[in-house]
Amino acid sequence: MAVRQDVRGQHVPALDGVRGLAILGVLASHILPALADAFRTPWAWDTAAWTHSGASGVDLFFVLSGFLITGILLDTRDSPDYWRSFFGRRALRIFPLYYAFLATMYLRHPPDGRPWTFWLHLSNWRRDLGVSSNVLTWHLWSLAIEEQFYFVWPVLARLLPRRRVGPACLAIAVASAAARGAACLQGAGVETLHRMTPLALDGLALGGFLAWSLREAPGLAGRLRRLAPAILALSLAVMWGLGRLPLPFPTVFAAGRLVVSIGGGALVLLAADGSAWVDRVLSARPLRWMGRYCFGLYLLHPIIVVKGTIFLRGLVPRLPAAWLFPVWSLSIVAGFLGSFLLAALSWRLIEAPCLAARRFFPYRPAISPAVPPRPHFDTARPGLPSATPAESPSSAAMRSESAR
Repeated sequence: MAVRQDVRGQHVPALDGVRGLAILGVLASHILPALADAFRTPWAWDTAAWTHSGASGVDLFFVLSGFLITGILLDTRDSPDYWRSFFGRRALRIFPLYYAFLATMYLRHPPDGRPWTFWLHLSNWRRDLGVSSNVLTWHLWSLAIEEQFYFVWPVLARLLPRRRVGPACLAIAVASAAARGAACLQGAGVETLHRMTPLALDGLALGGFLAWSLREAPGLAGRLRRLAPAILALSLAVMWGLGRLPLPFPTVFAAGRLVVSIGGGALVLLAADGSAWVDRVLSARPLRWMGRYCFGLYLLHPIIVVKGTIFLRGLVPRLPAAWLFPVWSLSIVAGFLGSFLLAALSWRLIEAPCLAARRFFPYRPAISPAVPPRPHFDTARPGLPSATPAESPSSAAMRSESAR
């Protein structure tokens, strides 16, 4: 059976772990610097400095999202319900919690200028995003990029000939990275390089290319799979080296995003393939829990971070010096645990009930003549997963869907 016909519906725990790893990095890069700002001690600042690379978890999300969404679109492109099912399922996954969060934040903290950009998923184009006074909504830029991707990508996957989808993904990735490099040379700031959609598509497109290769170019996918451990190791080494070169930060970021996207693609490919050592690490239950609730974690954690920082700024000056480190350590645990509990609550009260309505948006296969089988690059495995568990009809899949 062709790869694209036997991969749907498989739940891959390691891909939940990739989500968990990505959100763990994002949380660390926000919680630790916020605590350093509250405690203002050298050891707190030094610890926070180690988490700056955790922000690259967003780029790992982009790679995984491109991989999963492109897989879904390729697997269902001949379905008579292609448009209705895809957009209906995406809306049920994103809109209920997103708009509930947005409405609550705006009732408590009125926005400053152009609030419609958040409601229409265009907030990453706000010129003042980096200095917006509403700190509880500044992180929505990445969800805006995702939503813009969701509107454009189904058109590409449906209208292009199947054999052209992969080359198009690769061309988009190269063009986005090149445009980011050109913008950096022209003096663009980090906010522009980070959040403008045309400059942030390489991760999404590389993920899409990997999903296409598993279905349409099994020989190429096999070679990439064999090279993936070396690519991942090399990417980590290059990232470590970039951080130690005497280069302006925008330059480091412009190059680093591409390196993270390439390394993230290697990790996603290893996780999807079921490589033993990757599977053992990424299938660990804590990472899978983080992956299950990653949308709520990403969306809601600023509430814990901001409110906790405000509280600590009033508390820390009154603490004896001997208490600073224990309270700082306890605050780290409280930040992660509070974010997790809030995300779990949102899952139970909002996300899971809304996701149950996806039964009204099924993927119905097209009726077509039988397709002769073709060889798979790895005959030891019956097929490789492409679709996120959220897109599987099983309840386990529904519980695992994320927004990235």
